[in-house]
Amino acid sequence: MYKYGHNTVFSLARPIHIPGTKQNTIYVYIETNLKLFEEILYKQQYGMKASHIIFNQKGTIAYSDDEREFPIGTASTAILDIKNSEHYFFSEKSNQGWSIAVAIRKADFEKEFRKLLLKIGGIALFCLAISIVLALLLWRTVYRPLKSIHKEIRFMADSKFNSTIKLTRITEFDYVLDEFLRARNRILELFGEIEQKERIRAQLEVEKLLYQINPHFIHNTLNTIQWLARMEGHQEIDRLVSIFTRVLHYNLGKDGGVVPLIKEVEALKDYVALQRIRYDYDFDVRFEVDERLANVTIPRFILQPLVENALYHGLKDDKGTIEVTIRSEDNAHVVIQVRDSGNGMAPNQIQALLADDASEEKKVGLGIGLRYVLRTIKAHYGDSCQFHIDSRVGQGTAITLLIPIEPEEQV
Repeated sequence: MYKYGHNTVFSLARPIHIPGTKQNTIYVYIETNLKLFEEILYKQQYGMKASHIIFNQKGTIAYSDDEREFPIGTASTAILDIKNSEHYFFSEKSNQGWSIAVAIRKADFEKEFRKLLLKIGGIALFCLAISIVLALLLWRTVYRPLKSIHKEIRFMADSKFNSTIKLTRITEFDYVLDEFLRARNRILELFGEIEQKERIRAQLEVEKLLYQINPHFIHNTLNTIQWLARMEGHQEIDRLVSIFTRVLHYNLGKDGGVVPLIKEVEALKDYVALQRIRYDYDFDVRFEVDERLANVTIPRFILQPLVENALYHGLKDDKGTIEVTIRSEDNAHVVIQVRDSGNGMAPNQIQALLADDASEEKKVGLGIGLRYVLRTIKAHYGDSCQFHIDSRVGQGTAITLLIPIEPEEQV
């Protein structure tokens, strides 16, 4: 019925019975399209030469595209059950009992299998090479810079701060190295500041020793004078010696580096009382102290040099008023101000008072002046303290200290 050629197709013919007609006189015939047939039985679709076999419901060959190897009519058992066959068979059976099998020569199959193994091996080698290249790139871009950073950290841990840091040319790691360099430089600065503070402390101790004399000899002598004054009935001399003894006991004492504020103020009041007796009460000193700051600790012997400066360099003919104000504005700092109503000072005079090489003639009292106060608070508080002198000729002088309060002492 296919008038355009003699191509092989899959076909199926079935008789049907229609009432009023004789049996086996009418048939339904179905056949495949030639293109579909060629696509289904394409001999190179597996990459190897394949033979297609179709078995009918009885298990015999109904179609074979290689009749020399697999003749039509041969039973499936005669083909599929041959153990020493030269072919590999891959078959699938339908629900209607028909089955189709693909036969591939073992030599072709094993040849293709070896090719596949070679391809897989090649791909594996290629992936290995890519992995090695990526590992080298990872080492170059990550591990080597990290190793360099670790090396610099070890140098710093061994106190080697002069090593030259080499940049990695990778933005992220160079940023880390730059921050590390800043941290290292800051540590060096802190070491320098600590060394400077220790030198200042040592100088302060030496300076105190230079100006201290044997306190036991002075105390014993003063006690003798005080006893003789009482015996003779000289009450004013007794009072003067008693105050002077307390001042010396505080100034030459061996207490710790810091004392409660109230103790420093009491010692200052004794010093003022002693000076007022000396100058026949010609000047007046007023105190305004916040009672809440009584137990706040400050470096000892820093108030007396401030009042001493106002008395010797500020007041006119030892007459006038000195105001000592101690307060806290933010509960975190103590503000100490000593103001006098005296002559005031020119800038060059202020510089002379703060100079390290001030001559002995310019020093008064125990010889410890404003420079000692400045160095003492710097040694204790560093940059967190402030020291100001505000003075104009003819308008008096005001010296202000701003020192921090320890957290556990804040009011």
